[in-house]
Amino acid sequence: MVKSKTSSGTSVASPRPATCMTKLRHYLDEHGISMAWVAKQVGINYDRFYRLCSGTGEPTLREGLLIKKLLSCQLQQIFEVDEGESEEGHD
Repeated sequence: MVKSKTSSGTSVASPRPATCMTKLRHYLDEHGISMAWVAKQVGINYDRFYRLCSGTGEPTLREGLLIKKLLSCQLQQIFEVDEGESEEGHD
């Protein structure tokens, strides 16, 4: 929690933003791969890629597949994949 004071001097606690290490960020760190390099190779701007790595953004199908191909890994190694969700509505 982060404590801040209101104009009346009262102390108020607000939740600290969570530091989230996504599977993608963990994979990059583990393999010594720079976020800037991947963003450039995939053709997306660094801010967009940072959001993917911090868990505040979700990849498009195209982005996910390009990143997977570049890193030569399985999609499940770098992104949370809800396989049940993709099966909904398909008989």
